[in-house]
Parts: sequence; structure tokens; C-alpha cells
Amino acid sequence: MRFVKKFFGILLCVCAFGFTVATEQVERNMQPFFIGLVCVCIVGAVLLLKSSKKSKSKAPETHTTMAEGDLVTVQTDYTPSTVPDDIVKEMRKYYTLMQAQRDAEIMADSYRLASTTLNLETFCSRYDLAMQKAHTLLQAEQVGVRGIQKLNCHNACQQVINSASALKIRALHDFETEEIYKADALKTNKGKLNRYVKILMELEKAEPTFMFMEEYDALVEKIKDRISQFESAEKATQK
Repeated sequence: MRFVKKFFGILLCVCAFGFTVATEQVERNMQPFFIGLVCVCIVGAVLLLKSSKKSKSKAPETHTTMAEGDLVTVQTDYTPSTVPDDIVKEMRKYYTLMQAQRDAEIMADSYRLASTTLNLETFCSRYDLAMQKAHTLLQAEQVGVRGIQKLNCHNACQQVINSASALKIRALHDFETEEIYKADALKTNKGKLNRYVKILMELEKAEPTFMFMEEYDALVEKIKDRISQFESAEKATQK
């Protein structure tokens, strides 16, 4: 059983790396799909390999850094996960410094957009991309990809990962403020109702990014309550 778990865990790791490389080669509208596949493979690999024999690569170290968001300041310990030997070999062979430089640029641009955009769909795609690139770069550094130290991006990658919660809280706060203001500025109950229905649809579409967040659940319930209020108001005016 342990051998089977390790086999499939390593297979998922290989798939995750393959999808990461493929993300840069597919059309832009397909990138979120491949990012999702990478996340699924990584989660599956971690679950399968957590009790397996540790890799011969350098033992992970714990790093502490500060990440400041618009609303909160987060301090988190980042502990790199153990990388299976097969992935170590694959990354050392195929992951180049040029690709790492491109990934670092994408991570920085995505992080900046995720930190400022008011569009929830844009936030989710850029947030996911920034996290994916940060993990890829740290893994490349951990396995000793040739030339990776020249990028000096370790702290930047840590900041991206450690500020995940702050980024999502900021996005929800700004989205709520902006969208509720626009909805309540409408003159008719029907117009407000339609606007709140649209807001709820946007939130539901973004659920994978905000899953298990109390702030997200509270906002969804708030919007549902507003919808119920305006539905009742509309029914009352029609009588």
C-alpha cells in the first residue's frame, strides 16, 4: 500500500510540474484551467506522500517573514515541503533560469494586480497564478535548479505566499464596498434586486478561491439577505 501511494503521489507531482510548464504554452483563456489542475495535483500528491519516505534532497528549513496587506498584517512561518527524487531530477533537467525569470515576472505582475483590482474574477485568476509561480520558484530553489540563486527571489516568493489571507480579505472588503454602493445607488427595487443577484453570481463563481473563509461566507449570506428583502419588496409593489 505504501508503494502504491508513493507511486501515485510521484505521478501527481510529475503531472503538476507538467501542467505548470504547459500553463505558459496554452492560450490565455485556458491558463486558469491548467492552474486548477496544478493545484489539484499538488493537493493529491501531498496527501499521498505525507507518510512516505523523505527525499534525499536538502532538509527543509523554516523561514519567517512579514507580509503587509491593505487591511491586515500577516506573519507566517513558511516551511518548504519535501520534494520527491523524481521531481528533483525533472526540475533540474527541464526547468531553466530563463523560465524561472519569466515566472518571477509573472508572479510580481499577478501579485500587484491581485493587490489592487476591484474585479473579483481578475483577482481570482491573478491570485491563483501568483501563488502557483511562488511555489514553483521556491521548489526550484529547494531542489537546486542551476542559476536560480541569481534571481534572489526567495523573500518575494515568501511574501506572496504568506500574504494570501490578507490579499483575499482585501479583495472581499473592496468588492463588497464597491458593489453594494453601486447597487444601493440604483433607484428602483427591481434594479437593486437584479444587481444583487449579479453580485451573488460573481461571488459563487469565485468560491474555489475563497473556500473555508468566514469573511466570504458572511458576505454571501449578506447578499442573499438583501436579495430576499428586495424580492419581498417587489412582490409587495405588484399586489
